[in-house]
Amino acid sequence: MSDYLQLLVIFFAAINPPAIALAARDLSGSRSGRPLAVAGAGFAIAAALYLVAASVAESLLDFLDVAPETFRIAAGIVMATTGVFALWRARVAAAPSEDGLQDAVFPLAIPLLASPAGLIAALSYGADDGVRMAFGAAVVPLAVAAALAATPLRRGEAAVDAAARLLAAVLVVVSAGLIVEGVRDI
Repeated sequence: MSDYLQLLVIFFAAINPPAIALAARDLSGSRSGRPLAVAGAGFAIAAALYLVAASVAESLLDFLDVAPETFRIAAGIVMATTGVFALWRARVAAAPSEDGLQDAVFPLAIPLLASPAGLIAALSYGADDGVRMAFGAAVVPLAVAAALAATPLRRGEAAVDAAARLLAAVLVVVSAGLIVEGVRDI
């Protein structure tokens, strides 16, 4: 598997578009008139956060005096925790705001699209594989997740839930590999 394809799978698991689709369904009542605007704004905010995370990865690790290998272990732990929680629960709680456009910032952009697991992956892989590779791999699942958030979920909730849990399991497997890789490199 190519490095980019591998990163794409990792970011699909970390961002988990089906889980975001389920959470966005709970928000749909407050933004029924502008779901595309909310999803677009949420995507733009989250994409900017991923770009910043991937861009500052090496500088941040140097500033914190943390070796990339050690950070891989920590990233694996954060990603594993997120994966186990999503595997167990699948749906992320999201409460709508009074003004639907506020939903673009919270909870859609932060913490749904720009999740702790996704941002920590951007930091880890940005330091290892470079900004272009990490950000390029994160944008695709972000776009899919934003599109799913803008589309009302009318049928197939059980299938979307199953897909969310499957991606959560993939995230747990990826995080275990990241931890082992970090330990081996130390």
